[in-house]
Amino acid sequence: MGMLIAIPAICSKIQIPIGLVPVTLQTLAIFIIAYICTPKESFWTILAYIVMGIIGIPVFASGGGLSYIMQPSAGYLLGFLIACPMISHMKSWYKNLYVQVVSGFMGLLIIYAIGITYFLFIQRVLNGMSYDGIWIMNSLVLTYLPTDIVSIVIACYLSARVYPYAFSRVSV
Repeated sequence: MGMLIAIPAICSKIQIPIGLVPVTLQTLAIFIIAYICTPKESFWTILAYIVMGIIGIPVFASGGGLSYIMQPSAGYLLGFLIACPMISHMKSWYKNLYVQVVSGFMGLLIIYAIGITYFLFIQRVLNGMSYDGIWIMNSLVLTYLPTDIVSIVIACYLSARVYPYAFSRVSV
């Protein structure tokens, strides 16, 4: 599981600073973990990753520490925790590309829904700011959607190559 935790930790450091939340390879890492692990393994891996960040290990895109949960982008981490096992569960029904892609988009929907809701909540509570629907779509969805779609495609390809050799056969 340690190597799996390292995947999002490393990928979160690869950033392109556009918009309010930097584009990272973290979502790619989440999809890879979801596609090669069981739901239980993916949940515990993402939970361990989040706990490591909250206790101060700088594994998140902007570092770590307890104060990180007050950043507007922290909601995406909660989205990862819920989406990753869901994706793993869905892909376990049928092991084919179609189900993998659909489960990836369902997971992405969960990540966006939780991440955007948390972003708006933190912005409202801490900064007194509110946003309209067009701004939310342009700044929090359309900016990141192309790279997230590419992440799903790359994760599907890589997991198909790695899955036969994956260490996910060892129970957590």
